[in-house]
Amino acid sequence: MAVSVDEFLASSDNISFIKRGAFAWEPLLNNMSSERSSVTIDGMHIFGACTDKMDPVTSYVESNNLSTIDIKSGQQGGLHGSTIAGSIDLKRKSSIFTDDNTFGGSYQTGFEFNNQQFFNLGNISFTSDKWVADGSISYRKAGDYFDGKNQEINHSQYTKFNTSLGLAYRTGTLSAVRVDAIFDMAKNVGFPALPMDLWLSRALITSASYKKLFENGLIKSWDTKLYFQYDRALYGRHHSS
Repeated sequence: MAVSVDEFLASSDNISFIKRGAFAWEPLLNNMSSERSSVTIDGMHIFGACTDKMDPVTSYVESNNLSTIDIKSGQQGGLHGSTIAGSIDLKRKSSIFTDDNTFGGSYQTGFEFNNQQFFNLGNISFTSDKWVADGSISYRKAGDYFDGKNQEINHSQYTKFNTSLGLAYRTGTLSAVRVDAIFDMAKNVGFPALPMDLWLSRALITSASYKKLFENGLIKSWDTKLYFQYDRALYGRHHSS
């Protein structure tokens, strides 16, 4: 889909937002702040670099590298850690092994007139009996948007680049290893509701996992994952006109 992750989340009745600008809305699950909910990427607890919530976890992914978003309320969302409001798990695309070598891909582009946003979204995948590869890339560039009274909202522009890569190798009939990486960069991001803008934000999220299924016995599956996150944000103060 060409919509942003924020617009995708907005389709849920349980999600509302704190909007400080056109970029990176802070999701509120069951009208509770993000500190009371668990927001993860493939079950990984990710932390934003900014205490003012300029870069929530949902800003580190794009809609073209997600397969679904799993939303659970209350204690139903306790799978990935303690929570009060519930959990939002952003599940990335992960192709399955196939008997034959298979290639796939897609590309989307579009333009939004309100904020002169131009976006490009691309995906590519390869599957075989032993190997799986998934890749995605996206680029969005937007100017200031106009409100319902057709007034331009200054300091609401942004530029966003996101790419991801996943590689999986089948180690046995019922086992496989997988490595993933996400790189996200946002530049010149304006926040009209704050006294400062986000000049540059960069995030790198990597993971390595091993999964094995069991045909017999009490244990049906074993899944182990190690992950690493690096992020950095630089800010600049803007002046109201």
